[in-house]
Amino acid sequence: MLDAPFQLLLDLRQDTNLFYIFVAILAVLLCIFFLQIFGGLLLFWDKVVPACLVVLVTGVLAAGGHYFLFPDPCKCGLTRIEAFEEVVADHIWGQQVATGMVVEAMKAHRAARKRNPLVMSLHGGPGTGKTAMSMLLARSMFGHKDDEELGTSGVYVIDKPVGATREEYREFIMTTLDGALKSARGSLVVFQDMASVPGNIGSLLKAIFEDSDHNYPCKNEAIFLLSTHIGSKNLEDVALDSWKDGIDRDRINRRELQAAITAASSDTDDRWHRRMIEHNLITKSIPFLPLDRSTVRRCIIQEMIYLRFLDEDRKSKDVQAAMRRRKFNPVTHPVFAETGCANISLTV
Repeated sequence: MLDAPFQLLLDLRQDTNLFYIFVAILAVLLCIFFLQIFGGLLLFWDKVVPACLVVLVTGVLAAGGHYFLFPDPCKCGLTRIEAFEEVVADHIWGQQVATGMVVEAMKAHRAARKRNPLVMSLHGGPGTGKTAMSMLLARSMFGHKDDEELGTSGVYVIDKPVGATREEYREFIMTTLDGALKSARGSLVVFQDMASVPGNIGSLLKAIFEDSDHNYPCKNEAIFLLSTHIGSKNLEDVALDSWKDGIDRDRINRRELQAAITAASSDTDDRWHRRMIEHNLITKSIPFLPLDRSTVRRCIIQEMIYLRFLDEDRKSKDVQAAMRRRKFNPVTHPVFAETGCANISLTV
């Protein structure tokens, strides 16, 4: 039935002038048709508009508008990645590579249709910003407050309780993880020091991740941050070589940093990271570079302002004195702070 019109179009296409005339006539007819519809709408405007609004609202709700009115509690943190992205540069200094990789990993996790929990291992020496970044993420994405009870906003910090035995610490970890993933909301689990975690944490997480969605309804939306010193020396070597070559720290090759972490994971006696990689449990390994002099100086000034010790008339001398109390490595090129900005108040 449609063969004749199609054949007509093909015949006209051979004659360019006739084809354009045909298209022009068709365009005029379509304009007349739509003008008639528009004129009809104007005549019954007071009736048409409310009806259209009802249809539009109903369609939006049917198509998923309820996600705006009733957000999925499992995704409560992942919906606010941009809030973290907006403030991270003002709070985490000298770690553009690490923060960029964290943001990219979270956005990729949010966009993925099929996923496991997002697990990021944070590698670097003391005072390089691993804990600071974890807590900033907790505050900006989950609304965590420093003085609130853990778990209230979906944030769980795992650190060895004072005086706890190895077995008690393991029980504490299992109970915390079980409670975090059984809650019907997204969660952030921060391991403060993986070196102190007893047993094979990889096997424990693997068992939990493979458990049914019925037991842990929001587990695939969970974010795990595993803080470790593994690879800190290798990362310092890469950063030093880049400094010697005049390469800005935010332009250091990411593959080179990843290779430094992988090499350290193979050499260390603490095998948890390698085992978790083998089990495909770690989504991304994040390198935190040693902090240079300019960043440590910025930390000192900020701490002086916070403690109200900064006297503008003595600012230069006070900052220089505080800088002399910090240790810098390596001996041949003392450019990186031995403990970053950790315990900066003791220096001030």
